This record gives sequence, structure tokens and C-alpha cells, in this order.
Amino acid sequence: MKPNPLFAAVLAAAMLVAGTVSGAQLKIITHNIRDAFSPRPSRTQSYRSEAANHRDFVAFMKKRAPDIVCLQELCNGQGERFTAAKLAAMAKEYGHNYSAIVDSSYGVGITSKYPMKVVFKGSPKGFSVRGIIHAEICGLNILCTHLDASGPVPRLREAHILLDYLRGKKLNRCLLMGDLNGRSPFDGDLYPDRPLRSVDYKTPPFSLLKENVDYSVISTFLSYPLIDTMRIFVPNARDRMTWPNHWYSERYGHKFPDVVGERLDYIFATPDLIPTLRKGFIWNHACEPAEQYKEENAIRDASDHAPNELILEIPDADLK
Repeated sequence: MKPNPLFAAVLAAAMLVAGTVSGAQLKIITHNIRDAFSPRPSRTQSYRSEAANHRDFVAFMKKRAPDIVCLQELCNGQGERFTAAKLAAMAKEYGHNYSAIVDSSYGVGITSKYPMKVVFKGSPKGFSVRGIIHAEICGLNILCTHLDASGPVPRLREAHILLDYLRGKKLNRCLLMGDLNGRSPFDGDLYPDRPLRSVDYKTPPFSLLKENVDYSVISTFLSYPLIDTMRIFVPNARDRMTWPNHWYSERYGHKFPDVVGERLDYIFATPDLIPTLRKGFIWNHACEPAEQYKEENAIRDASDHAPNELILEIPDADLK
């Protein structure tokens, strides 16, 4: 996938100013695993077990071999949560010996191939039960979160809490990622006046603000400023959709990616990381090259969300 031409020019300029970054590649994936792999109907209408979803997730991680993984929805609809021990055990299946989890009713987690220092984990005052994890890994500040799904007003409050945290800590070399449950103005031409979620899937129109599509949450992150990394590497907005993934759209009679869907999952970077960005794509069967389809099949049924993957190049000395 060729990067956005404008970004290519910006990247060249940034490298001239900051110096070309060369060293080791670091691969990061963020993924909403939908209710902790809870059992549900599959694309073929047959019942799909938690064990099958877990198996396919681990298979995908083994194939992609990420260095850092950020996870959302570490709890199922029956209130059964991932524990720290359960997350650590799963992480070891794909070669990660370090992990951290927010022990909440709808938690988030991080796993890593490299040692991590957990700076903060929990739900700040005014934040939903989903929580935040901030970890230092390989010289980077990694923030994993999952914003409120009930509407743009609480979601916008959480966005400001996150950005106040970044300001207060004066964070640089920072990646903020997860299921942000908001729409980006960069994708706006694809969206109808009413969200597909309320029209096609008979669920609440949580992307509306006074009956208009809401872009305030993602715009708040962009104006910080944070860089929308997937927009750089996936220039076609239609190819950036992360929800619904295959099983959900096809179960409701749509052939993915013919259904436009929504982009709810993001990886944002502070501007100082621009010279380090190398590749990025979304495993939605639309944006990745054809030769990777077979590899992507291992994840297509494990969740209703498509994973985001970002590759950076960092100094060798930081890869520890």
C-alpha cells in the first residue's frame, strides 16, 4: 500500500530536520477482541466458540509477530473478565512475556515482547469503566484505551481527559490507540447523514450529535495535534473501515467490503514520531495486498473489529 503523497513530502522534510531514523523495526497492533472472544453466531450462521475465536486470534498474532499488542473488550457480556494471569498466559502463546491489564468491568490490556514500565492503569475521574493503560516500551509512550460507546458527549469528555493527561505528563514519542468509537472527518465523505449502525444493524445511533454525524471526538485528537497514522498509509477512506468486520456485515446480508462500515479504531502518534513511521494497514480484507488475504483469514472471524497494524523504525538501542 503506497502512503499518502502529501505524507511522503512531509516525511522527507521531517527527516531533513530531525535526521533519518535508522535501526530496528517495531510492529504494533491494536485490536478490539469483542467481548473477550465470547461465543456467537459466525458468518455461516453456525455457532462459534470462545475457544475458536481465541485460537484464530493467537494464530494471527503468531503470523504477524507484533512486538506490542493493545487490546480492548477484555470482558464478555456475562461479566467474565480476563484476569492478569489469563492475559499473561495468552500473551505467552504468541511470544510475549510482558503484559498489563486494567481490572475493570470492560477492560483494556497491553502485551509486549519487550519489558514494559506501567506508568498508569485505571479509569481517571470522569472516565468510563473501560479505562486507560500507559506503558513505556522501547523508548515509546504507549497509551491503550477504549472510549465510551454510549454517545459523543461522554466520549468527548474522555478525549479531553486523555489529552489533559498527555499535556500534564508532557509526553512525546507517544502512540495513543484503541477503539475510540468515533468518526473521523477524514472519512466524512463516506458517511450518510445517519450512521449505518442505526439504520442497518438496528442498534442505537451513538454516532449522532443532535441528529448530525459527530466528528468532535476524533477532531479533538487531531487538533492536539496527533497524527492519524492509518490515513498516511491507507489513503483511500473506504479501505480504512474497521467495523463491522466480515462476520458481522455478512451475517446481516452485506458482503464486506461492499458495506461501507465505520472506522472506530485508530493509532495516533505525536508529531515527533513522523520520521519513524514506515508501514501501516488495516486487516479488513480491503486495504491489505492480495497476497496477504490468506494470512488475514486467521483473524476475520475472531472479532467484529479489524486490527490496525503500524510499523516504526526506532534506534537499535531502544529495542530492549
